[in-house]
Amino acid sequence: MSMPTNLFHDKSRIFLPLVAAFILFCIDLTKGRPSLPLPSMMDVPTTVTHSEGDPAVLYCSVVNLGDQTVTWRKLPLSAPLTIGSRSWTRDARIHAEHVPNSSQWNLVIERVGLSDAGEYECQVSKRKSPLRRKITLLVK
Repeated sequence: MSMPTNLFHDKSRIFLPLVAAFILFCIDLTKGRPSLPLPSMMDVPTTVTHSEGDPAVLYCSVVNLGDQTVTWRKLPLSAPLTIGSRSWTRDARIHAEHVPNSSQWNLVIERVGLSDAGEYECQVSKRKSPLRRKITLLVK
């Protein structure tokens, strides 16, 4: 009768370490995935001055954007002016300017007017908290 016990004991000596190694391997796979770098904003001028009637460019530079999008809005309004390259305003003078494969996501206002002066926000939404950069537009 001692033979089945020894046989079980011999198999478990091989089987249990294999199961433990497999479990540790699976756990390590979930932790060891290469994580993508988080988006970050580069320093750009936070106050820009343009003459009335000229085009105004507000700069926003985001590295490691991944599949996230850049949104521009004029504060204190919450409605977006642009999301990615798409305009969400009826004002045809306003559009986003992005050169593919670059970090620049600029807001362009053609024929800037005095009513365009104010504070704008470039934002990248992400899970924990959005990245935000405020840019003040002065029109003279």
